[in-house]
Amino acid sequence: MMTYFNYSLVLLLVLVSACGSTSDEVSVTAGHNALEDMTGAHTRVVWLQDAWEHEDVFSDQGRVRLVTLDSRDGRGERMRIEGPAPLRKPLISPCGSRIVYSRDDDGGVWVLDWDSDEPTRLTDGVALALADVEGTLWVYAGRDPVNPGVNVAYERVVRVDAADGGREEAVWDAAPVGRDNFQVSADGRRAGALFPWPNAGIADLENGTWRETGRGCWTGMAPLEEPLMWILDGAHRNLMMVHGPSGERWQVPLARYHTFGGHEIYHPRWSSHPRFFALTGPYTIRKGSNNIRGGGNTVEIHVGRFSEDWRSVEAWVQVTENAHANFFPDVWVAGADRAVRGVETGAADSGADTAAAEIHEVRARLLEITPTPSLADIAPYTQALAAHMYEVLEGPEAYIGEQILIAHWVIRDRVEVQGAPDEAGAVSRLRIREYDSVPELEGERLVIEVSDLLLPLYWAVEE
Repeated sequence: MMTYFNYSLVLLLVLVSACGSTSDEVSVTAGHNALEDMTGAHTRVVWLQDAWEHEDVFSDQGRVRLVTLDSRDGRGERMRIEGPAPLRKPLISPCGSRIVYSRDDDGGVWVLDWDSDEPTRLTDGVALALADVEGTLWVYAGRDPVNPGVNVAYERVVRVDAADGGREEAVWDAAPVGRDNFQVSADGRRAGALFPWPNAGIADLENGTWRETGRGCWTGMAPLEEPLMWILDGAHRNLMMVHGPSGERWQVPLARYHTFGGHEIYHPRWSSHPRFFALTGPYTIRKGSNNIRGGGNTVEIHVGRFSEDWRSVEAWVQVTENAHANFFPDVWVAGADRAVRGVETGAADSGADTAAAEIHEVRARLLEITPTPSLADIAPYTQALAAHMYEVLEGPEAYIGEQILIAHWVIRDRVEVQGAPDEAGAVSRLRIREYDSVPELEGERLVIEVSDLLLPLYWAVEE
């Protein structure tokens, strides 16, 4: 049963001190606090807010500002760094007392104490992740950028002592890693990342090796002692979870729940607690054929809570409600050090997976067409599928008369596919299979622009 909340800014004023005594034991005794109701603990959120035209989704236009929210200080959304400014991906330290972010104008990593308005420059590079290892707060910074543009990666990663910027250690140089998708495990031994996009994998930072776990974007690594990672699919609607030790995989749908209405989501980030994560959405404004680039002032920060087995999202909170576009969230939840550290595996229903993989022959009428995107629209992807709406006229009895979405290849290896459906009303015979049962499609860009985004989704099987 899904649970829904809408965040209220009526909060209890509680004084919060430095790391080590962040008021975790102070209970909320007045007001309605949906965020803390869901997390069950003191919670802090940091994010970037577009200060201009609501389109700086990748934080590459230098037009954002830094905003925070504390579930116990009574201030609601709090502007910490005014914009427009060239800020990048803010992160909250594991103890909740510091914010780490980067600036494109000086090429540096900056640290801001939660209770201060005076940031200090720590080191060169771009902050990718944070970890508290044996009492030391390490800032993982990317150096030596390659692939300029949205798909930036770094050839080297170092970790820098947040208390002593002159103390740093080499961490990684075996393969370039994506800028926005590097996250380390609780003990700092492993990282989930793109090596680079679209190749997702788990890195062993101790021996300098990595293994591929799939293709997609926006990887995340749970703050656990064993590697559990996710990959955001090419439709920007689902998380593919990967358990490192067993190799088991399962999908967690996101976009069809909460207030997203089937629209794309973006910027997913695991919080300091393995049961909670943040993301942004819904993305409803088209720019070309890419809703992500459209941004828009309805893009809000949302926090979700995974079920105990990480196979579904059992609760949501909409954290922001403002007239701006909100991007790149990170969340801290008190008591994460006491969270469950293990993952149970083996709960997948293989029978259901087998049924989903069945191929069915149908005769269907094309009702609505998703326009074929351009290469510029889907960049940095080089191929894409488009899902059209059909009415099934003939086929298995359960399908007849139903409306469904069927995805067709429309761009392959940078070339537009000839013969793709292009006329509403046309009737075709198709062989279809449930889209989510085809692992090869997980990392491919999928565009859906029809009136009902929540219809069952299938793939037109190629001969």
